[in-house]
Amino acid sequence: YLHDPEYGIGLYKYIFEPADEVTKNAIENAVNEASRRYEPRATCSSKVVFLLNKKGFRVDLSVSYKGERKKVSFTVDDSLLRTLSANS
Repeated sequence: YLHDPEYGIGLYKYIFEPADEVTKNAIENAVNEASRRYEPRATCSSKVVFLLNKKGFRVDLSVSYKGERKKVSFTVDDSLLRTLSANS
């Protein structure tokens, strides 16, 4: 949301962090905390996989809501930073 600076996670901040357990856990915690904060009715769990061919990672998200379970994956990499800077 443009008018709510607190909304969101800011996963782009982790793109150039070390691809280690500390970063992995920080990303997973950020995703899980945001899901609890913004949609407490859903149950979410996440798994982070670092990309091998470039800087960044994929988040595999499993969401349960009203008895339905869905899986979503999204990638956060350095191309996102180019998109962010082009829109500023």
